[in-house]
This record gives sequence, C-alpha cells and structure tokens, in this order.
Amino acid sequence: MERRRDHRLPVEIFLTQYINDRPYRSLATNISMNGIFLNRLIEPVEYRNNLVQLELSLPGANDTLWIAGEVIYHNFDPFFHQTGIKFKEFSSYDKRLLNEWIRFARNELIKTFLKKVMEYKRRNKTFKYKRLKVVRDLKGGLQVVVY
Repeated sequence: MERRRDHRLPVEIFLTQYINDRPYRSLATNISMNGIFLNRLIEPVEYRNNLVQLELSLPGANDTLWIAGEVIYHNFDPFFHQTGIKFKEFSSYDKRLLNEWIRFARNELIKTFLKKVMEYKRRNKTFKYKRLKVVRDLKGGLQVVVY
C-alpha cells in the first residue's frame, strides 16, 4: 500500500544523519517535502528510538538544513543499510528553502526529459508517442525508454 503523500525527486546528496547524537554519512537517493530515502554503509548502530536528526546542504543552496525525522523503513542489502525517514520538525525557513529547491530541481528534471524526448524524436522520424518512461542511468542522467 502506497503511503506517500508527495512525489519523490531522485537525488544524489551526501548528508549527515545523527543517530543517538553520533554522526553517520549517508547518501540520499530521493527526497520529497515529507521525507527522504537514505543509503549508508552497514555498520553497527543501536537505535534508542526511531528519531534521527539530518544535516544536509542542497546543491546550489548556501544554507544547511537541519531536519528532525522518524525512521519508518529499514532494509539491508549486501552493502547498504537503506532507511526511509519521515520529516517531523524543521524551521519554517528550512521548509520554505526545501520546497523552493524541490520545485526548481523538478522543473530542471522535466526540462531535461523533454529535451531528450525532442532529441529522440528528431533522430527517429517514425517516432510516435506510445508509452514513455524516464530511467535514471548509473551516472545520474536520464534515459527515455519508448515502448
């Protein structure tokens, strides 16, 4: 069952996650106004509770955001501890900054997508709009898959 209220924006942002007041470097792979998904190397961590503090700098922004969150999802793969965090508390300034940054980044993502569609259409004269899917490649770029 899907419980997310907002669309997630794919990102690659390094940040610091504080668990029991100890810092852990993490990589955010998607973000929304209500939460964030993180990957960090597997290492022993003892949670006293599900509350964490996040310190992150958004690309292109000068300020550091401090956000209190609650861990609502854990997963372990062979290399990473994956964590879904729901935002609980942050200042109105940080909330406004995050909202503006997400809006800007989403618009840039859409512009990139449309440029790729137009480039594909220009190269393939028989192109007809069937189904389009945007796939993020390993280098963080977008690929348009038509099927």
